[in-house]
Amino acid sequence: MRSANANWEPLDKDKVEFGTIFRQQFQDFGSCCVGKLMLQPHSKIKNHKHLTNSEIYIDTVTGKIVSKCNIGESHEYENCTDNVQVLLYVQTTGSLF
Repeated sequence: MRSANANWEPLDKDKVEFGTIFRQQFQDFGSCCVGKLMLQPHSKIKNHKHLTNSEIYIDTVTGKIVSKCNIGESHEYENCTDNVQVLLYVQTTGSLF
């Protein structure tokens, strides 16, 4: 298990459309994975399809769900602001919604 204070790692370049994005994984339970994404201003996660899992992004400031994607669906996410945005992500092998 990684510490919640572990260093941020760059998100894989093949997942980044533009800008700079970092990832911090907290725990991988096998059927569920939890962590955070830090999107620098004007950065974007590429459109990607979830074939074997579902994923949800939650804004850590507002607590609102900003993106959700069930198995078989595709999604992307863009930070269109001038501020750093931190998202909590949860991936699960089951459907979320």
